[in-house]
Order: sequence, then C-alpha cells, then structure tokens
Amino acid sequence: MLLIAIMGIAFIAGVIVYLSLFTRARQIATMEEQAGYLIQRVEEYKGKYHKLPQYMDDMQLNLPDNYPFSYTLTGDGLSYLVGFEIAPFKSMVYHSENKTWIPQQ
Repeated sequence: MLLIAIMGIAFIAGVIVYLSLFTRARQIATMEEQAGYLIQRVEEYKGKYHKLPQYMDDMQLNLPDNYPFSYTLTGDGLSYLVGFEIAPFKSMVYHSENKTWIPQQ
C-alpha cells in the first residue's frame, strides 16, 4: 500500500514538473513571437535609413511604459540585441547577426 502511495505521489510530481516545463516553453515561444514585432520594426528602420536605430525611441513605436522587451546595439553598432526576462537573472536574447535566440544568465 505504501509503495502504491509513493508511486502515485511520484506520478503526480512528474506531471506537475512536465506541465510547468511545457508551460514555460510555451511562454518563451509566445514572448519570442511577440518580440518579432520589435525585430521587424528594427529591420524596417534599417532598410529605410540604412543604419540601425540607436534607441527604441528612434523608431517612434509609441510603446507602453511596461513594454517587456529591451533593445540595444552591439559594441560595433553593426548588429543589435532584443531581449526579455524569463525569470529573475535569466533572459532570452535575440542576436541579429545570426538571427537566433540564446538564453542568458
């Protein structure tokens, strides 16, 4: 009887862990998709002005104050990063030079 109870608890714990990881992955995918708006606008700005915007405000996007995405130029000014926080001290960062999302800690 004790073995069945332990197996039941282990099963429930496994389901909870699986669902939380699945939910986290879905949230990250949704945020990456939403960040696509900012990435698209940066690329449009680059196409129009033949340079990257220095700041998000340069693109006149009228974003809310609590906009969850950040934008920054790289040191050489030839590429940019778009990022968002997924947990304290953890974020996802889009690197324009290779068009990939990379987790950061």
